[in-house]
Amino acid sequence: DALLPRPLQRALHRLSLRLIGQPEARLPFARAFHAAYPRLASRYVRGAGTAEDTALSFSVQLFTAPSVVVALATDGLLPMLLAALRDALDAAAGGPWPRRVVECVRAPLRHNRYSPILRDIEYVLAIGNVAAAAALAGDIR
Repeated sequence: DALLPRPLQRALHRLSLRLIGQPEARLPFARAFHAAYPRLASRYVRGAGTAEDTALSFSVQLFTAPSVVVALATDGLLPMLLAALRDALDAAAGGPWPRRVVECVRAPLRHNRYSPILRDIEYVLAIGNVAAAAALAGDIR
């Protein structure tokens, strides 16, 4: 949504916040957000949008809700977030394969573009038993 005109972007954000606030719409919205997250995060890490206008800001309303996180955990929420973090680090890496090195001077790290992903991992891991369940299931690689 960072590429949309600002008035449309703000209207969509307001509508999305209303949907998140509706109990019957929260989980379907969360599932759609989960599906779109890798693309949203990848674009944000690579410079699309700002911290104020990224759709990633919806995660606080979703990933801090135990019922939503438990439902999404069965859909691979934590592995998806870890893959998004891996993608962010890859965006900051340089050099030829297989010996790529994360370079701290690259924009994703220099401008903290990975921060929303780390924050979301923290939210998810703070929900009771999510970390233990993921570790026992072998979802963390």
